[in-house]
Amino acid sequence: MLKRPFTLSWIESFFLVLVLFASPLVAQLDIETISLDTTRMNAYLALEAEKLEREAWERINSREKLQAEKEALHKEFLYMIGLDPLPARTPLHPAVVRTVEQKEYTIEVLHFQSIPRFYVTANLYKPKKGKEPFPAVIWGPGHSSHPCGAKALRQNYAIPWVRNGYICMVIDPIQVAEVFGVHRGVSARALRHWYARGYTPIGIEVWNAMRAVD
Repeated sequence: MLKRPFTLSWIESFFLVLVLFASPLVAQLDIETISLDTTRMNAYLALEAEKLEREAWERINSREKLQAEKEALHKEFLYMIGLDPLPARTPLHPAVVRTVEQKEYTIEVLHFQSIPRFYVTANLYKPKKGKEPFPAVIWGPGHSSHPCGAKALRQNYAIPWVRNGYICMVIDPIQVAEVFGVHRGVSARALRHWYARGYTPIGIEVWNAMRAVD
């Protein structure tokens, strides 16, 4: 990856974009009146968020409006998380590494490829009793530093599902243990240029869950 010669803070980046897109207006202002007061900026952004919330509720405040815009809203959501267009549904190449036998259920330790050569590690809990087909749930447990992945640390959440007659696949998130990478770059490492470059940490997590359903 190319190294950036310098790094802008989020507030500096915001004003750079503001200047580029509003240069005719800025040209008429006295440069001394422009403030980088983060308290004022945060208050402004909070008001903008409240405005967007009101507009969203006015746009969709009934079942009829929701049904009418369902397709458009779905496309907007996929675009927002970086999944429009969706990646190709390439072969998953699932592989079961081993099976753990318990009294009421089995746990298949497995991995699959959500995109070519990108491995998703998972545990698949299957009940031993009951009539198939079983209802199923895909569960992402969040991040943890367990050496076997978050799925191993959070077994206490998966077991109630399988004991109640569900198949439960617990998939590891990106960042620690078996699926190592950087997920919280924006919040933990101030890599705010990620968004400008089109990187979406939630997009790959959602895609992994979609491929788990496949």
